Amino acid sequence: MAENTYNFTRADIDDAYITTSYVTTANITLANIQDASIINTATDTLSVSQQIALQEQASTPAPVASFGKLYCKSDGNPYFLNDAGVEYQLNIDAIEHSSVDYFGIGGDTSAYPILRRCTINSTTGNITDGSTGNDLMVNSAADTSPDQQFIAMRVWNGVWNDVADYQDLDPNEVEPKFGLCYFDTYEGAQICDRRCQKSVMGIASDTFGFGVGMSDKKYTVPIAVSGWTLAHIQEGESLEPGDVLTNNYNGKLVKMTKEEKMEYPERIVAVYKKPEKETLWGPKGHEIQVNGRHWVKVK
Repeated sequence: MAENTYNFTRADIDDAYITTSYVTTANITLANIQDASIINTATDTLSVSQQIALQEQASTPAPVASFGKLYCKSDGNPYFLNDAGVEYQLNIDAIEHSSVDYFGIGGDTSAYPILRRCTINSTTGNITDGSTGNDLMVNSAADTSPDQQFIAMRVWNGVWNDVADYQDLDPNEVEPKFGLCYFDTYEGAQICDRRCQKSVMGIASDTFGFGVGMSDKKYTVPIAVSGWTLAHIQEGESLEPGDVLTNNYNGKLVKMTKEEKMEYPERIVAVYKKPEKETLWGPKGHEIQVNGRHWVKVK
C-alpha cells in the first residue's frame, strides 16, 4: 500500500480482501471509505485526484436486494446492475477508446434510443456508414436508418446559414450546381432557362446548416428555403442591399423590374445583401469555394 493510505482489514470490509491495491469483492461502508481518506467527510464526494479501478469479469453478477452494482466486464465497458437484475451499459464514446461506437440512453438494447457514430455524405445527406465516422445519428439499431427523435430547448449553429429542402433532381442534370436557380418539372428540378420563370423553386445551396427532405434517391438538390445563401449574380448587374431578385435565363440572379414584381410576386427568389470578397468560406478544414458569388436573403 502507498504511504499515508489506510490498510484495510477483514474487520473493516465484510467478506473482502485487498490484492495489488484493488478491491476485488467487497461491501465497503461510508465509514470505511472515509477512514481510507478517499472521502473527507460523510457528505463529501470522491476527490478528482482519486480513482476507482474496476476489475474485469466475464459475466453479469447476481443482483442484491436494495443495492446497485457498478462493474466492468471483459469487453472493457462499464456496467450498472440494479437490484432487479437489469443491466445497463454505461458507454461514452471517448477519443481514447475508439472501439466504442455509441452512447446508450438507458442502455444498449433495441428498446432505447442510441446516439451512434456514423458517416453522413455532406452533399446528399445520406448515411453511408452506420458504425464509424465523425458524424452522429439517433436510432435503436446498428444500421443506417435513423428511427428515433430528439428535442431540445435550443440548438445552436454558429457557422452555416440557411435551411435547405432536398428536392428531386432531373436525372439529366447529373449533379447540383450550387448558387444557381432551379425550376420544378414533373421529372425533377432543372436549372432555370428563361427569365422570371414559372415554378422557380429557389437557389441550390451548399451553405445550409439545416437540411430537410433527405431521401435515398440518387438525384437530389438542396434548395434554400430560408436564411442567407451564396448565389451567382448576372454579370453586369449593378445591385445594392435590398434589391429584389429573380432568376435569369441561365439560372443566375437578376434585379426584377417593377412590372415583374407586380405581375409575378411568387417568382421573387431573394433579396440582395452583398458580395462575398473571400475565395473560400466556412470553418477551417470544411471551406467551400465562393466562385465569385454574392450573399442573398432567400424569400
